[in-house]
Amino acid sequence: WGRALLVTGLLAVVVAGLLWWRSRPPDLYTTELRLAVMPLENKAHFDRALVTEGMTDVVYHVLERASREHDSMWVVPNRLVKYADLGEVAQARGAFGVNRIVTGGLQRFEGGEALLLFLRDAETLEQLETVRVPFDPATRAFRDSLPGALVELIGLDPSRAPGQLRYYLPGGGAATTSYLAGLGALRIQNYA
Repeated sequence: WGRALLVTGLLAVVVAGLLWWRSRPPDLYTTELRLAVMPLENKAHFDRALVTEGMTDVVYHVLERASREHDSMWVVPNRLVKYADLGEVAQARGAFGVNRIVTGGLQRFEGGEALLLFLRDAETLEQLETVRVPFDPATRAFRDSLPGALVELIGLDPSRAPGQLRYYLPGGGAATTSYLAGLGALRIQNYA
């Protein structure tokens, strides 16, 4: 009689344990793409410093907007990256908990200037993807091609990119340059 009671008790404990294990809450949700946009570098011309600062802001905002279309993505707020003033790009992983970093800058190439962007693994700094967006102040090409290039950089399906992304920049080439320089001046003033 005692043995039957012991077996029944053990069986009840095993069943209760299985029921508890199956009813426990699911694992915490892990975001697939955690991204930081590092300040872009001006390697084009000394008078493009403000424009490059403005480009950093626009790249952040376009990626932040794209994150709304991605099932599992977030972007570190630009002001946090600027305030952190990291000495090295490698510190972004520890400072922000990211797994990807966007680096690059405005550079001079044969035939003009272009924004060259790199998507890097935050742990190894390995370059995973590169995009080059021509920057010609006389045309609308930069404004029209930047959103698609950024969506491509992070590996999203370009057809899912919201059409309104391009409207972070004004319509004309000279207006775009002035707008970017103004944004850059505000960034420097606000974060100095």
